[in-house]
Amino acid sequence: MMRWPSRRAPACSPISGRRISPVVPYPTLEDFLGHVAEILCGEVDMLARHGARYIQIDAPHYPLLLDAAMRAIYESRGWSMAEWLELGKELDNLVMSGATDVTFGLHLCRGNQGGRWLVAGGYDAIAKPLFQRSNAHRLLLEYDDSRAGSFAPLPPCPMTKSSCSVWSPPSGVR
Repeated sequence: MMRWPSRRAPACSPISGRRISPVVPYPTLEDFLGHVAEILCGEVDMLARHGARYIQIDAPHYPLLLDAAMRAIYESRGWSMAEWLELGKELDNLVMSGATDVTFGLHLCRGNQGGRWLVAGGYDAIAKPLFQRSNAHRLLLEYDDSRAGSFAPLPPCPMTKSSCSVWSPPSGVR
């Protein structure tokens, strides 16, 4: 079986900059995230030049928006869920734009490492804006128990994308 070089990378998450203080040398969250996107673009370029043909972008910030309590925290910063989704998608697409010979997977992580999880809620609220406009070739969704909702949000996924569910045992046993 042939193995292609692959790599996991963090998403350029708008939520990752949520703790920026005035002491940080970035005047705005957008400035900070723009710099993060530049760094990730450089990493993708380097990985592609060294033969990586598959890069999985781990994006826990999208599922965090599914939970009403978590969404309220981020919306309290003055941005709606639609604005968080748009900025995240725009930055993630920028990171994926430079390597045309690489297949990108976007992993919508719910934080299932070792049986721990971050968020519950079906993908319905983010499916249409994210699934249709993400440049990822593969959507890696977690359907490990009832907290993930149903498969109903999948129809907005373009036929040009493949999607798969990622199952991780709640107990953390592998």
